[in-house]
Amino acid sequence: MDLAVDGLVFDLDDTLFDFQGAFAGVVGDFYEQHLSTATSVTRAAAVAMMIRWDEDLHAVTQYVPDLKARRFALWLREWPETGLDVAALANWYDGAMDRQMQPDPQVNSRRFGMRTAWVQRGRQFPSDLEPPDRIIDNINEVHKSVRLC
Repeated sequence: MDLAVDGLVFDLDDTLFDFQGAFAGVVGDFYEQHLSTATSVTRAAAVAMMIRWDEDLHAVTQYVPDLKARRFALWLREWPETGLDVAALANWYDGAMDRQMQPDPQVNSRRFGMRTAWVQRGRQFPSDLEPPDRIIDNINEVHKSVRLC
């Protein structure tokens, strides 16, 4: 059975996945879990500040450690009372973002005649969704799944 992927769809601009919405959900969770009892800043104000500081880099900072560290250093400089350090906050953020980034059952490439692949990054594919044709561990494995000619 040939499982090579005939095409790829890169979601870099919120087309298939709402990165802005996921990021807003994550910063709201951060407020609830780490700031609500530690600061006098309101939830709305804190979330607005974190979104403004992010400058729409939420999609790429997930994968660029230097940008992620700069983001969290800014958060912790503003709210040192959280008691977190950059590494602990990065670990928390990765888990929170993974929970937000679940595949959307309404967006399915098969509807357009394409075979599908999912980058699991250590996550399990949700059992209640139709599985993709291929599951790969990280984006570096894409070349093994793509037929070039």
